[in-house]
Amino acid sequence: FDEICLPNPRNTTPKLCYEFIKKYGVKVKRGGLFYYGDPSGRKRDTRQNEHDYKIIKRILSKYLNNNSDRVPYKHPPVLKRKDFANNIFEGVYKDIEFIVDSKCKKSIADFEFLKEDINGKKSKEKTTDPVTKAVYEKYGHTSDSYDYFITEALKRKFKQEMK
Repeated sequence: FDEICLPNPRNTTPKLCYEFIKKYGVKVKRGGLFYYGDPSGRKRDTRQNEHDYKIIKRILSKYLNNNSDRVPYKHPPVLKRKDFANNIFEGVYKDIEFIVDSKCKKSIADFEFLKEDINGKKSKEKTTDPVTKAVYEKYGHTSDSYDYFITEALKRKFKQEMK
């Protein structure tokens, strides 16, 4: 696994897609790409006339097939997905191993430094970029993407564990 985390102001869906093409385009066979993510990305973006996944479909269309969209239509429960993710990292499931490549600096930092709030959910503290003055959540995004990936890619196991 790899990560593409673009800094502000390049942290947009179109720019991410073009970065993906630049990095992997020739390596991906037609119809060989799957994408996972946050179901709220299906809502129309107020800055544009299309939502994130329509942008992905438009820009990456030559790499996609009818089964490429792996985004669920509703969010998996936060506490259940957190427990499932932690169980994978702790080796509870002997048939699942998830290895984070050392070059995934943002993901590693997210896994190490994201805090839990008093309700057991993720505490997404805001911070301000000293140069751009943009306010953003320092941690939580890459671990959210991991959660959405594992709960969908390992859907049977996740549903079994939710019982």
